[in-house]
Amino acid sequence: MKFERHESYILAVLEENERWSELGLKAVCSLNTDKVILPAKIYMNGEPQIIYPIDGLTSLSGYSSFAGDIAKVIALVDNSEFLERSYVQISEQYIFGDSKDNTAKFLVAPVIREDAKDKECENATWGKQCESVIEKMTGQEFSETFGSIDHLLSGMNTEKSFDKLEDKGRDENSELVLRYQGDYGHFALYDSADIFRIGNSVDVEGTITINPSISRLHCVIEREDGEYFIEDANSCNGTYMDGKRLQDGEKIHIKNGDKIKLSDMEFAVEIR
Repeated sequence: MKFERHESYILAVLEENERWSELGLKAVCSLNTDKVILPAKIYMNGEPQIIYPIDGLTSLSGYSSFAGDIAKVIALVDNSEFLERSYVQISEQYIFGDSKDNTAKFLVAPVIREDAKDKECENATWGKQCESVIEKMTGQEFSETFGSIDHLLSGMNTEKSFDKLEDKGRDENSELVLRYQGDYGHFALYDSADIFRIGNSVDVEGTITINPSISRLHCVIEREDGEYFIEDANSCNGTYMDGKRLQDGEKIHIKNGDKIKLSDMEFAVEIR
């Protein structure tokens, strides 16, 4: 199978001795996750084609939560009788990110080869490639951090397990990144200190002077035992975590993928 990348979609092109699994396509469209780009059937020159919409998505390179995201997709694929792990496309050029929800997005292409080699061998090859891309995306040595694909999945039975996985390997040298993209442009704040103050002042570590609605001392982020916590500093326009305004004296744990809003500026959280 080949993929042709266009501005707003990926066109999947079948090669000789290949055909789509109709049941597989239906299974992909039924996956209950936002981490899979759903295929769509269109007609080009009267011929049916399968495309994957990518409008608004960007190529992904370096993402600390990648292992958790792909493990969730693999677990869903394993639970479908019409899908195979090897259907999940793990070539880096076809793995995307969405800045709106700070998550990885995958193509799942259920294509059957009439001359396919041994399925067990094919899945083993895919597994090695998957380990390699996880290493590159997360910056962690796979066997040392995760063990194996199956071991990775075995610790993924609950949402709590995913959070623990994302925290694994994180230590006192971790760094929290707040990424902003909106009406005031795009930039990032990098926090690797135990105490990181954010406000509209040159006297704080995280200076935001482009927005007058940000208070001089707007909020404080503290690192305790490798974990990050945020507290509002009696700001005029508020500090919000995932849509909820922090109350005076309330200290909230920050996790990978959280959304932090300072007044009218929303930041995506990345901990690496």
